[in-house]
Amino acid sequence: MSKLKTILTSSRFIVGLATIIGLIGSRIFGIELSLEGTTVIVGTVAGWIAGRTIRPETGAKIKGLLTSSRFLSAAAAIIGVIGAESLGVEIDAKSATVILGVVVSIIGGRTFRPEEKSGDGQETG
Repeated sequence: MSKLKTILTSSRFIVGLATIIGLIGSRIFGIELSLEGTTVIVGTVAGWIAGRTIRPETGAKIKGLLTSSRFLSAAAAIIGVIGAESLGVEIDAKSATVILGVVVSIIGGRTFRPEEKSGDGQETG
């Protein structure tokens, strides 16, 4: 039971589930995402989850999540893609590949760097 509780309260599980719900919800609310846009969103979330798995945050879960540069990079890409497609800007396969490559590179680079500590001993994300 505690293993199931750990999984269900994991930020990786919550973000993955929120992504699925968000993609389904976007269709319900009439936001049509292209295949390329959906690929960028799913790839970005997968990159963030992999980065988080390799190097989990220290400190409070929500604070660590919201202040993580990896999470903020992923969120910016997802918001940008949804915003662009909502405004009628179509993202082609080449653009989707570039966006995904940049975001996953940022997440990977931030994941594998040496840990940095702030003045209060907390990881700087």
